[in-house]
Amino acid sequence: MADPLALVRALIADQPAADGSLGVTEAYLHRLSTAAAQALQLWGAAISVLTGSGSLDLLIASDDASKEIAELQVTLGEGPSRDAYESRRPVLEPDLGSGTAGRRWPGFAPAARALSVEADFALPLQVGAARLGVLDLYRAAPGSLSPGLLVLALTFADDAVATLLGANEHLDGSVPDGFERASADLSMQYQAQGMVMVQLGVGVGEATARLRAHAYAVDRRLADVAGDVVARRLRLDRDEPQSMHRVVR
Repeated sequence: MADPLALVRALIADQPAADGSLGVTEAYLHRLSTAAAQALQLWGAAISVLTGSGSLDLLIASDDASKEIAELQVTLGEGPSRDAYESRRPVLEPDLGSGTAGRRWPGFAPAARALSVEADFALPLQVGAARLGVLDLYRAAPGSLSPGLLVLALTFADDAVATLLGANEHLDGSVPDGFERASADLSMQYQAQGMVMVQLGVGVGEATARLRAHAYAVDRRLADVAGDVVARRLRLDRDEPQSMHRVVR
């Protein structure tokens, strides 16, 4: 592979235009994630970023199914993308059905397999010590990436980093608009955590765990559950460990 970056950008350029509602940076990253999934013969791809609140949250995905898998990791607080971000190293899991994967991600591994994902390759997006996010790649069958495909995957990750930094010559240098929406979701989640802490007299760790548990139990996005808590449409109750909630009418 003479010039992996040239190949990657050619593959991205071949993708159809993204949804017109997306900003410049989001549109390019959507085409990047779609091109990566196709070129690497994968099920899908997603890009999560570090928001202004200091947490990792989904920015863009190649399709709705990949978006669901990425948000599942946010809701559960575990998964390859979170491990890759925290360790600053690629997390390449070729078989989510293995005992090792099940022990490492007891919530995420079976949930991802139930959604037809059998392998997950998470590549950190970073420059030196600065962490920007993660490129998550999903496969519908167990198996590792070949050395050639791994090089290509890492090149897609490098181009995602350049895009997030506004360094690509084909971008207009505007601030990545996806960050604003992701930050708004995280701000809502932090407000909800604070309300649950006060209501139940618990620490931030337990408040977060209760929000995530409820979101997973009712199959909703964590940000949506947080929005209901902040709007006082939902209240989590200490004495209801199974449902842990009460809808306020």
